[in-house]
Amino acid sequence: MQAFIAEHFGLFQLSPLYFVFSILIFIGIGWVIGQYRLRKQDGVVLIRDSLATAIFALSALVLGFAFSTATSNYSVRIDANRAQASAIKEVYVSLKYLTLTDQLGIKKTLKELLDFRVDEIHRTITYEQLNINSEQLLAFIRKINEDTIMASQRAVPENRLLVDQILNPAVAHLATVFNEGLLKMKSHPPRLLMQFLFMLLSIGGLLIGYTMAVKKEHDWFLATLYVALIGVCLHVILSFEYPNILMSHQLVDDDLLRLKTFVDSSNR
Repeated sequence: MQAFIAEHFGLFQLSPLYFVFSILIFIGIGWVIGQYRLRKQDGVVLIRDSLATAIFALSALVLGFAFSTATSNYSVRIDANRAQASAIKEVYVSLKYLTLTDQLGIKKTLKELLDFRVDEIHRTITYEQLNINSEQLLAFIRKINEDTIMASQRAVPENRLLVDQILNPAVAHLATVFNEGLLKMKSHPPRLLMQFLFMLLSIGGLLIGYTMAVKKEHDWFLATLYVALIGVCLHVILSFEYPNILMSHQLVDDDLLRLKTFVDSSNR
């Protein structure tokens, strides 16, 4: 599943529907099996509710773990976005210690870095594209670092101490923050966990259909509600795991977008 996801990020919007469709199929299979057993045993079939409860409890446990992991990863990524925005702004405002010509050159590269981070990274839909875009981002970082080192040598003598103690550490922090952020973007739950969750939800659907058939309790409203809630829950989990695809640009990159507005207004 993870290999398929890696090559088809754009299909994530439909992923909850795949789970829901599978659960519905297994509910139907369970219903057919239950009806078959009723016919074979003259309409009397005993069900151990404790076993069904244990399976549903295990499904809830794994689903809760997946949700917890997704929310944790989401918080880490949002913090990384905020750290990147803060690091870019710190470098941007610290360029005042350089000569005007050097300021303009490095500010231009910083703006290109910010535009690329906001526009291209957010639209990344495959691991291959992410790796390519990551190299481009790091190329911007290296250029800023190199230009800052060269520009610091041309700074007026009274500003060189400020360049060494404020600007250069800010550029080093910028490189660290972006390296860490790119690594965090690739952090996702193990493939085995998602496969196990899919298996448990499918078995849960099988038990729902089987129990309704055997007990002759045709409560399709609750069954439909259960399936709908599972679909919504999976959509939330995948949205937290892949916010650049399933969440709005404004929500995910709010700090970077506000910084972009600040930088654009400063260059007018």
